[in-house]
Amino acid sequence: MDSVLQLDKAATDNGTPILDSGVLPDRIRGGLPKAVVTGLVIGLCLMEILALGAGKWDEQWPAIFLALLILATGIHEVGHLIAGWAVGFSFVSFQVGPVCFEREYGVLKMRFSFDQLALGHVGMFANKVRQLRRRSLIFIAGGPAANFVTVILVVFGSHVVSKSATSDPGTVAGLLAAISLVLAMISLVPLGWTDGAIIESLLCDSFAARRYLCTVALGAQSNKGVRARNWKQSWVRGATCTPDNSRNDFYASWMAYLAANDRNDADLAAGYLERCLSATPFLTRSLRNLVAQEAAVFSGWFRKDSELADKWVLQLKTRRSLRPLLQTRLEVAISCAQRDFEGAEMAWENGLKLVQQLPTTPSNQALLESWLEWRTEIQQCQAQGMPV
Repeated sequence: MDSVLQLDKAATDNGTPILDSGVLPDRIRGGLPKAVVTGLVIGLCLMEILALGAGKWDEQWPAIFLALLILATGIHEVGHLIAGWAVGFSFVSFQVGPVCFEREYGVLKMRFSFDQLALGHVGMFANKVRQLRRRSLIFIAGGPAANFVTVILVVFGSHVVSKSATSDPGTVAGLLAAISLVLAMISLVPLGWTDGAIIESLLCDSFAARRYLCTVALGAQSNKGVRARNWKQSWVRGATCTPDNSRNDFYASWMAYLAANDRNDADLAAGYLERCLSATPFLTRSLRNLVAQEAAVFSGWFRKDSELADKWVLQLKTRRSLRPLLQTRLEVAISCAQRDFEGAEMAWENGLKLVQQLPTTPSNQALLESWLEWRTEIQQCQAQGMPV
């Protein structure tokens, strides 16, 4: 029990200087995007040499290479998707290049986004925690495996279907195989947030593996409709036991923040939100925007500080990009901080309509429950004639 209290206390011991400042830390580009770009440039040069050597160069070759790169990336992400479905994971998002398909509150939507640190991405929820390490490894390994299978199929086809065509490395099929091979090898390099880094942590780093698996387990509870305040606290502590300002630490701290927020533990929530803010230099613009929005909500709702909330609102680069429900939540918090309870009530009503329009899913039912509870808290503060 003492160690549990120490872990929770550690989240708040250092204060919240970033949260109190109302300013997001500057964004820092990590080494992974540069490594990927460098690898692609090298791959492009190698493919050009192969094409020239085979006498297949023409004016359309750069466009063909780009199309094959997108196709190889799509195959990689489909490999993750199929592997995830095979082990019982649930679909969340699928992105290749700027095209993204995302399940938002149970509704599938397509959007274009250039705010991605990788060529593609697949997001999935675990449906249960049994054998989670093994199932996570299969899910992560599915992407590189799909690229290696592509190489094998091309080589096999070059000997069985058309020896004179596909065996030539300058042909389209040969280029696809070469790109797939390079992409699989890059993804397995244990750097940053690559597949190889996750696999290495799951197999060789007990602390990183615990953080990853506990974070995934919390996501599974959320997907099942378990309120954040009821999430298993040993998983929350396991996810947040190794703070290092990385993207992995961000996701763990975010889940812990949601749990503390739902329990109305302002001090603990502030500590975890501070950890999220400290990791924002390495996040995408959309995630930085999300954390800044949450800092504004927290400042208005828990800190009763409308000026600080307004400062955080100014940090939002594209407020219109926030989901409508998040914008409404922000309006409620700021109105309460300004003691404009009539405005808060109107914003809350608009939010309720949005929540009621969502598909009936366990997670949306939990959202509706928490939204209704929020109205009671707003009314209690109004009756007391004091800020939240």
